[in-house]
Amino acid sequence: MDTKQMKAFMITGLTVLVVGFQNFQFMPEDLMGLKPVDESQRVKHARELLGSKQYKKSAASNKEQLSNMHFKLYQEVLKQLPKNHKAHAYRITRTILNESSKYNFDPIFVAAIIKTESSYNPLALGGVGEIGLMQIRPETAKWMAKKVKIPYHSASDLKDPVKNIVIGVAYMDYLRAKFESKSYRYIAAYNMGPKNVRRLISQQKKPVEYSSKIFTNYHATYKRLVEQGIKTDNMMSVLAETSSNVY
Repeated sequence: MDTKQMKAFMITGLTVLVVGFQNFQFMPEDLMGLKPVDESQRVKHARELLGSKQYKKSAASNKEQLSNMHFKLYQEVLKQLPKNHKAHAYRITRTILNESSKYNFDPIFVAAIIKTESSYNPLALGGVGEIGLMQIRPETAKWMAKKVKIPYHSASDLKDPVKNIVIGVAYMDYLRAKFESKSYRYIAAYNMGPKNVRRLISQQKKPVEYSSKIFTNYHATYKRLVEQGIKTDNMMSVLAETSSNVY
């Protein structure tokens, strides 16, 4: 093996090591089909959610470490899913990305809702009939599906993670419009219903309990994604330094 072949071999091996270290497993080839995140759209919604001042202080503003977010989101979904549902990681990630893009949402916001509502269990059942990843009640799903022309047959449809996300994100978009993009209000309405939110507002009370849970998971998810980026940068530095020393 000559010098060039040796160097190529070393670089290839170290690249595999970087990918393995970053992701804890190899990425399937079909991840190339994931829709990249529209950065301007993501930032715009993040600012809407947090306010410009808080956004600048948050991990969501760390654009340098958030490149290739569609791949990082896949790894987050894969990590969070229960073991017996990990086979759905690609479909769930693709749906989060596609539906977020459709309604101009930050995809990490949708991920935070899923984390809060069901801890990524597609078969989760709530105390008052909520089903699936985004914990949607069948009557809400039926109404929403008809409103936005989404095929829907029965409550069992909500156990399909793709259909659950499609309906859940559409419903969140409906609430966002109802409450004029005021994040604490439309997030709270997802949990307690629009009428209850308006009742609290009329009493000059701010509905914050559920919204706070969403924001806690929103910030935590972004921190994990940024850490992914830092680990990758560190390993790539090792790769670059090692490859330059191969003669």
